[in-house]
Amino acid sequence: MEDADACLVCISRLSLKKKGYVQAEIRKAEDQQNLRPRGAIYMIPVLLEKCSVPANLKDYQWVDLSQPDGMDKLIKSLETFK
Repeated sequence: MEDADACLVCISRLSLKKKGYVQAEIRKAEDQQNLRPRGAIYMIPVLLEKCSVPANLKDYQWVDLSQPDGMDKLIKSLETFK
């Protein structure tokens, strides 16, 4: 995660209920985001299905794959890292 240009945090109804490593990985991604300059995009929360965005991720630019244009938006976001 430290060497990655971007980190996709995949969110589903099930992942929101998980304890342990899922939550730890989200916190690790947030920590890596905080090491980058303010405004830099690193962590992109990705909603895999209709569900609520966790409060700690609401301020990030996120993508909703349940929307018809969700995958296009995700691809465009990732193209900025080329």
